[in-house]
Amino acid sequence: MNMKNFLLTYAPSISTIMLMISYIPQIYTTVTTQNVQGQSLMFWILLSIACTGFFLQQIGMIRYEGLKKYSGAIAQGFNAICAIIMLILVILFS
Repeated sequence: MNMKNFLLTYAPSISTIMLMISYIPQIYTTVTTQNVQGQSLMFWILLSIACTGFFLQQIGMIRYEGLKKYSGAIAQGFNAICAIIMLILVILFS
């Protein structure tokens, strides 16, 4: 395995799996308990903005730099969507 392939394919794929492992139980627990005590609204706002920015950067790399690997965009898109879901849940259940 060469470094380019690792950085552009495997690392983002591993990151997506780790994000799923961390976000899905948090979202599930928040939905089922409707308890957001201890959740920081500002944290979820800032994280949502940051993750969306990283996702847009990946889209820009694909569109303008000719990046042919989409795994980074998928990982960052998933990250942004989950952060936004949690932000919405924190707002709804506060």
